[in-house]
Amino acid sequence: MGNGEIAVKKDYIVDSHKRCRQYNVEKDRIYSKKIICGDELDKKLEAKRELIDTSELYMNKLYDFVKGSNFFCLITDEEGCILSIIGDAGILSEAISFKMVRGAYMDERSIGTNSMGTAIAEDKPVQVSGEEHYIKSYHRWTCSAAPIRNPMGEM
Repeated sequence: MGNGEIAVKKDYIVDSHKRCRQYNVEKDRIYSKKIICGDELDKKLEAKRELIDTSELYMNKLYDFVKGSNFFCLITDEEGCILSIIGDAGILSEAISFKMVRGAYMDERSIGTNSMGTAIAEDKPVQVSGEEHYIKSYHRWTCSAAPIRNPMGEM
């Protein structure tokens, strides 16, 4: 910011950082506190098959639009568990180095302020950019997320 501009903090970021301090999330955390694999992940993926199949159609359309722009897209369930991830090889490699893989939980308790976890906590679309992320390793990214609702309005 320059020329006397004042950065205005978004209320949902302030609230999320407060929750992260209450959850004792370490700012130097790199990986999610909760990552499931094996049978537990297989059961989760099977239980969420309809969501995965439906969302992957839209994820692929979005990805086709932004392919080559160092972009990736992922879908989580209502708990923040990553179910599917697609994107450009370079950025996917970086995400995988942070263990952002199927089965990793992106909720605020597990990895701090981020678009997926904060959208779930706030129950609304959010964007988290740079230092708005609670953990330092995510400061390089700008991320956007929105809750997905079923026909009954449930997340």
